[in-house]
Amino acid sequence: MKNWFLALLIVFWSIPVLAEVEPAQPPDSGEIVKYETKDGGMLTAAEIDWSEYTEVALDRATVEFRENWAEDQKRIFNNILRESDLERIRAEMSDMLHKVLSEKVASTDGYALSAENGQGVLRFTPRILKLDIYQPAKAQDYVGHVLVDNEGSMVITLDITDSFTGKLLASSWNVQVDPEKGFMWSSTRGGNRTAFGQMMKRWANWQFEMFDIVRSGELLPEKGPDTIN
Repeated sequence: MKNWFLALLIVFWSIPVLAEVEPAQPPDSGEIVKYETKDGGMLTAAEIDWSEYTEVALDRATVEFRENWAEDQKRIFNNILRESDLERIRAEMSDMLHKVLSEKVASTDGYALSAENGQGVLRFTPRILKLDIYQPAKAQDYVGHVLVDNEGSMVITLDITDSFTGKLLASSWNVQVDPEKGFMWSSTRGGNRTAFGQMMKRWANWQFEMFDIVRSGELLPEKGPDTIN
């Protein structure tokens, strides 16, 4: 009976529950255009000459866990996480996203990575919010494993600024959820890293597809941008 109850509890707890996602701060001034997709959106200042920018400087992402995430780990799995554990996870996630974003920028035509601010240099500042990730290194159920039907979820935001003037030009937000497989499996730390690495790559592809649309001034298919006064 306990095993069945715990299995049901894990299924319920592993379903990502993301509150309504609020976008990052809108651009500093002028007319603002809002683009939206089913899992995110982007705000941009109108009439920006994006052709002026040929380089991108990257900030490392800050990382925030889902509210009560550490408490739930202790309550459900008796997984007591120290602050050093949380810092390690934050650092690993930030490093993973930095690598993915660096590779994406480097492979994008028309842009090169820059180590410094300056004219013609955009600064990308990402953030990972509502991080809901399993940490099975300590957590165990009655049979010695953490059973999941997905590896977790997160929200990634990105501020794009003119690195020379500091002006915020655009901001985006995107929800990433590890797809449910339709069955339960035993989660591992390696599985966590693989799943979140894949989510980050999907985000990077989404982000640059949106950025291409914004730079070109095109409309999203079947849904044009909403102008915000």
